[in-house]
Amino acid sequence: MADGSKQRPASVPIQSVTIQQPIQQTPTFTGQPQAYVNNQHFHNAPVTNTPATLGLIFGISGFSLTFLGFMLPFFCFFSWFLGILGIAFGHSGASNALQLGGVGRTQGVFGYVLGYVTLALFIIPAVLFVFFVFALDGF
Repeated sequence: MADGSKQRPASVPIQSVTIQQPIQQTPTFTGQPQAYVNNQHFHNAPVTNTPATLGLIFGISGFSLTFLGFMLPFFCFFSWFLGILGIAFGHSGASNALQLGGVGRTQGVFGYVLGYVTLALFIIPAVLFVFFVFALDGF
């Protein structure tokens, strides 16, 4: 340009669309690649209270076996153990609910309440049976 010739400057390409990010592939457990975009966000798993859930399961199963024990006495021998497990896991789950923002507190409470009811339904007839055996033994 200093010599007086008129040359045009070199053209610069202008892109009117955005460039798509490359797709990354990660292997899965089955070995097949799984495609995901770079800006994909993964969410955390939902918060659960496992001891409270186990307390509810043990409480319900102990309570159910107690009532089956009135029809089939064999089941009565296992119900007290499930009641104790319901009490232990229910109390643990109810106390864990304080750290988890209340998640599973109701399950824990129902677990230990059903556990206590199961133990009461197991112990009261046993005590009454022993009492009547000794009371009738004097006759």
